[in-house]
Amino acid sequence: MGEFWLSFGADSSEFLAEFLASLALVLHGFCVVFSAILLNF
Repeated sequence: MGEFWLSFGADSSEFLAEFLASLALVLHGFCVVFSAILLNF
């Protein structure tokens, strides 16, 4: 079980980095869409 948690810890840091990157992209896209809607009004 110890080895599993060690490998999970290594994978989770990579997963977290990818998750934050995708989250930043989603937030950026949301801001772009939101500002476009505001400009149209």
